[in-house]
Amino acid sequence: MLRQDASGPAAAPVTALAQVPYDIRDFTGREREVAWVRAVLPGDDPDAGTGMALVVIEGMAGTGKTRLAIHVVHQEKHRFELQLHADLRGFSAGGQPADPAAVLEGFLRQLGVPSRELPASMEERATLYRARLDGRRAIILLDDAAGEEQVRPLLPGSPTCGVLVTSRRALAGLDGAQPLPLDVFDPTDALALLARVVGTERASAEPAAAYQIVELCGHLPLAVSLAARRLRSRPAWRLAHLVHRLEVEERRLAELSVSDLAVRVAFDLSYGQLDEPHRRLFRLLALHPGHDVCPYAAAALTGGGVPTVAAMLESLLDEHLLEQSVPGRYRFHDLLHVFARDRLDREEEAAGRARAVRRLLGWYLRGADAANRLLAPHRRSLPYRAEDWPVELPPLGGYDEAMAWCETEHVGLLAAVRLAMEQRHDDVAWQLPIAMFSFFETRRTWLPWLDVLLLGRAAAGRLGDAGGEAWVNNGVGIVYTVLGDLPAARRHYEEALAIRERLGDEPGVAEIFNNLGESYRYAGDLSRAIDYYHRDLEICQRLGDRHGESVSLNNIGKAQHGLGLLGEALASQQEALAASRSTGDPHCEAEILSDLGEIRRSLHDFAGATRDYQRSGTLYDRLGDSVGGLTALVARAELAGVCGDHDEARRLMRQAHQRPDGVEEPVATELRERLARLG
Repeated sequence: MLRQDASGPAAAPVTALAQVPYDIRDFTGREREVAWVRAVLPGDDPDAGTGMALVVIEGMAGTGKTRLAIHVVHQEKHRFELQLHADLRGFSAGGQPADPAAVLEGFLRQLGVPSRELPASMEERATLYRARLDGRRAIILLDDAAGEEQVRPLLPGSPTCGVLVTSRRALAGLDGAQPLPLDVFDPTDALALLARVVGTERASAEPAAAYQIVELCGHLPLAVSLAARRLRSRPAWRLAHLVHRLEVEERRLAELSVSDLAVRVAFDLSYGQLDEPHRRLFRLLALHPGHDVCPYAAAALTGGGVPTVAAMLESLLDEHLLEQSVPGRYRFHDLLHVFARDRLDREEEAAGRARAVRRLLGWYLRGADAANRLLAPHRRSLPYRAEDWPVELPPLGGYDEAMAWCETEHVGLLAAVRLAMEQRHDDVAWQLPIAMFSFFETRRTWLPWLDVLLLGRAAAGRLGDAGGEAWVNNGVGIVYTVLGDLPAARRHYEEALAIRERLGDEPGVAEIFNNLGESYRYAGDLSRAIDYYHRDLEICQRLGDRHGESVSLNNIGKAQHGLGLLGEALASQQEALAASRSTGDPHCEAEILSDLGEIRRSLHDFAGATRDYQRSGTLYDRLGDSVGGLTALVARAELAGVCGDHDEARRLMRQAHQRPDGVEEPVATELRERLARLG
């Protein structure tokens, strides 16, 4: 991955100093890391150690690796007779990394070896270096290492020595090394550094602005330090003024500079070490709209193969240009994201950016549609051609894998709709929300889905796609029905119905009849609801749609139950259950069983109702529908109380209280109220 061009000026010799650079008064935080490194270094007993102590402090540019190492050496130098230091210039501007042979020459001179006795080869110098340090107490700081090959010749062999190496790169190939990944500051330490530089009184006078500054700096120590120094050099500035300047993303990196120090320069040095394929991947990742990215989505962005891109992502992780919170997911630090976008704008042509976005949106659309087909195989599929999107999807072997993919990607899916809308990929902008229906229905997270549905409605209108408008209007109507805005729901259903009737879309018309029936049932107009359900049922039976039949019959049974027609309701629900089981739709079966339990309870068939609730809850739990599972559990607790089994009621109530409601919406609110009434 790294450029190994050996051409150019020869590496200059490096003089090893007798002491490390000065420690800074502004050094802040890192108490845990300092204590850990000091504990790893050899103690005062020369016979206690069995091997050389080697610590590699690694992390992205600007985390304060060098300052931490220098601070530790100053804390510990009284215990060592020698302190050696070399800047290995692994990521320096305008030159090659330091030659280990030249570094050894400087160290040997420091150790008193006359010039005439210096060996010619690096191997001989390394042997003499180890011999000179054998048994001596030395602490050695090797700063800004380029890689393992540069460091290995500079390692003494004596257990009396301690070595601190800093690098922006993971040096996993160094035997015996103990890595210390250095992250950004936590908010407390970031604020403490700001206050230490600008003055406590000035920082405490604008606490909200101080907090915003460190947030906009991504808690990166270098960035916070530079922001604080700018404020210190401009006493007339209020902290809020700097906040205003930093909030402009395009200017943020330029603002984080003082004299010859700049966050952009630090990032440029890391970026400059990459070969062009890695640079391109780094740039294109800035187009991803979500919090993090998987190798499949990254491959869609680049148009490359997944195995190759996965290996490149790991390399960028080793270079600390990406972060990772869970295996297989990669993300930017906030400021590196700004830097990547800047590089993208400078180095990637507009046409190339547009193609990358289109590939990524196609990946999300195909993935969401594939997941939707597994979550609800009997639902109507989107009218798009998969072959138009030649992207590689992760293996989705069944319901559980589809649900897990949606859980992982749902933030990116929502963001992808907004990206599609912004960049006028209107076909994706309306189809993607529809492909997400089964996931959001299962999770009962209606408001985020409504947001992207409304965007999709505008996109379909802008595209002039009447069929698309019908699909999205139907989805919007579903959300408004659940949220209780029934007039708004009916307006959207009727718009969708008019389009589908005009297009001759019989399955779509049947779907709208059912949903209109639901809106009237929610409003308490049960007779009118049954009329719409029967219209739906008639079309489904004519088309041989057994899944549609099961839904219609289930809803008819619920409305009949509301009208007190218990015998008819029971018959409708039993017929619905048989139809549902013939299609193998577990979600529909779970809902029908729950409704059957309600009817049996009204018929005082408490044993049958308990059995139906248990079966319903088991199916809902298996499907990951937390609200459905909780509904069944609450119903069983209520029924146990009705039957006088108060111990069982209390046991089930405890289980219900231990479950997360998952969502804030009318169904969950009702369940909480029912539990409260149970005591």
